[in-house]
Amino acid sequence: MAKFSFNGVDEISADFEQLATLSDDEKLSVLRPAGKLLKGKFVEKIKSKFTQRTGDLADSITIEERTGDTGAYLHITPKGKHRGSGTGKRKRKNGRSNGKYSGTNAEVGFILEYGSPRIPASHWMEETNEEQADNVAAAQQQAWDDLLTKKGL
Repeated sequence: MAKFSFNGVDEISADFEQLATLSDDEKLSVLRPAGKLLKGKFVEKIKSKFTQRTGDLADSITIEERTGDTGAYLHITPKGKHRGSGTGKRKRKNGRSNGKYSGTNAEVGFILEYGSPRIPASHWMEETNEEQADNVAAAQQQAWDDLLTKKGL
């Protein structure tokens, strides 16, 4: 009669248990290097494509770390008000004006990405994401390998 035996299954099970219980900070530590790389490439792309602009959009790109029910993730977005992008006066429902509206960097980034009736789409974010996909994956892989080595897995 044949005999089937295992050696080391308990260690593998313990290793998987450690991986399943990573803290949010450990998850973010895998994402941070790729986020910094991508942020830098976004800034480079903006500065190379839109040389006649003020630089507000490039300077406003920020990385926000988020954790929650969906896990840990990064937001790489433009933040803040954009100089010179006022769109005139906004009116309230009662017809009165509440002063001038100043556009945000997120709105400017969106319009430059997807275009408007007067501005052609540039797809600066999409192009950068496609160009840097391999570099971002490599940065995340290196961070993941470092985390596994640190945990002794």
